[in-house]
This record gives sequence, structure tokens and C-alpha cells, in this order.
Amino acid sequence: MIRPTTIALTVTFLALFTTVCFAQTVEVEVEIKSVNPEKRTIIVDYNGKTTELDLSRKAVITIADEAAEYSALIPGDKAIVEYHKELAIVTKVAAAGSKQGGWRFYDTFNKGVDPQRAFVVSRDGRLVVNGNAGGFCISSLTEYSEYTFKVEFQFLEDNLKANPFIAIASTPPNPEAKDWTQQIPHGIEIKLNPKSVGEMVLPTEQFKVELPLGQLRDGRKVVPLRPAEMKSGEWNQLEITCDKHKNITVKVNDTKVNAVAKAESTTGHIVISPLNAEIHLRNPMLKIDEEEKPLPFDTIITE
Repeated sequence: MIRPTTIALTVTFLALFTTVCFAQTVEVEVEIKSVNPEKRTIIVDYNGKTTELDLSRKAVITIADEAAEYSALIPGDKAIVEYHKELAIVTKVAAAGSKQGGWRFYDTFNKGVDPQRAFVVSRDGRLVVNGNAGGFCISSLTEYSEYTFKVEFQFLEDNLKANPFIAIASTPPNPEAKDWTQQIPHGIEIKLNPKSVGEMVLPTEQFKVELPLGQLRDGRKVVPLRPAEMKSGEWNQLEITCDKHKNITVKVNDTKVNAVAKAESTTGHIVISPLNAEIHLRNPMLKIDEEEKPLPFDTIITE
């Protein structure tokens, strides 16, 4: 169903679809203005006019000719949408990918966490997380498989009680799920607390890995054999590499502290989960096929 903001807009947009041809579907080039995951709608701009469109649950989504999830669509990107006139829904979105990259905020447990209270992005691009905001995550918009991700992080307190992590090969949170075990992201967690930094926690005991560098405990934890040297109040760098053989290597301040070989999967989102820790992060960098580029926090989508 189309929900335009004015009657005139309704006439304009319907005219667009009815005058192109008499086929069941038509394609038009638009600019994505906003995405609403809860309603599963997108607001698009066509020739200076905006309208809200419903997406079919079976809609084919591509970004830069690569299959993508609906949640990866980014405001400001150009796209060609295929619209089914009889069903009044969008059946295909082919986004150009000019705005690809970036992050999305998730209120993990659907408790009304305000993103404006949860974090601030400073002028220098630093992500400052409020440790008292509640349960939330920040997930990459895109899935990755073979890459190196680097980020610098800093804690301001000496005896950190929280246990924040960065997950790779992860699903994004699902706040609409009924059970908290389905709401949280599921991936390979890399711990950031100075007492356990570099520790990996596998998604399940059945998740397959080989040749862990650290000690495998409780069926899921891969505990580093080499403790990392880091101090609160100072900037430290985490580096995670997933290669074409599905080997995962974790470095802290350029020192290899943990690794596993032949992981069952390295494909998924990168998810930052503060878990009520006051943490600062800066200079997120992503390297794919020898090309390194920033993945800046000033692109976090909160709508």
C-alpha cells in the first residue's frame, strides 16, 4: 500500500506507475530517503516527490549487484525499484551502493533505549558510549567474509566490571523476537575487558573450529595463551583477520593473542556490544582485497 503525504503526491506517483506501461510491474530510479525495519517500508524520492512504499517479504534486495538484506539499505543511496501495481508493493530493490558501509543502532531488547543517550560521536569521529544507557548494539550494515577489521578502544575506569565485546560472523540483533536468546546477536565474540581481552566465545558448543591457539574451555571459550599488555585510560588497538581459509586471528596492540583455524563460518556482520561499559572507540578500518578504508561511526543509522 502506498502512503503518500498528500493527495497530489498520490496522483503523481500513481501516474508514474500507470503511464509507463500496462505490465504488472514497472521499474523506476529513485533515491532512498529512509528505511523503516518495523513497518518494512522505504521512503523514496522521485523527481523531487517523496512517498512511502511497502516492500514484499520476498523482495529481492541487491547492493552494488550483491545480494543483501533489507536492513542494509542506506538513506541517500540511489536505487532502481520494481513495483507491482496490482499488489501495490515493491518486489525488487537494486541499490547502487554509493553509500555502502556504515553502522546501524539496535535497541537489542526493545526497551526504548534512546540512541541520543546511548552514544555520542565526537567531532574527531570518536564513538563515546554511555555505560548506563541500557542494552544496545551497533551492527555493520553489511556482511563480510574475508577481511581485516581494526579499531582502537579505551576504557576510563581501572576495574571494569562489564564485559563488552565485538562479534564477527554475527547476526544483527532481533529486537522484535519474543525471547531474549533470540534478540541478542549470535556470532563469534571477541572480549574487550582488559582481564580477558582477545578471548573468543563461539556461538555454540557445536560451532566447529580447529587448532585453537588458546585453550578451549566449556566447549565455547577460546582463552588466550598470551596475555595482552594494555592499560585503562590508554588507547589500545584490536585487529581481527578472517582469511580465505576461514582462519581467524586476533591481535591486540600488534601482538597475536588468539586464533582458530577452519572456522565453520566467518561470514556475517560486525557487531559492537558495550554491555553497559563506558567505552570509547575510534579509527575503525576495514581491509578487503588489499584495499583499506574507514568504516566511520558518523554514519550510524538510528531510525
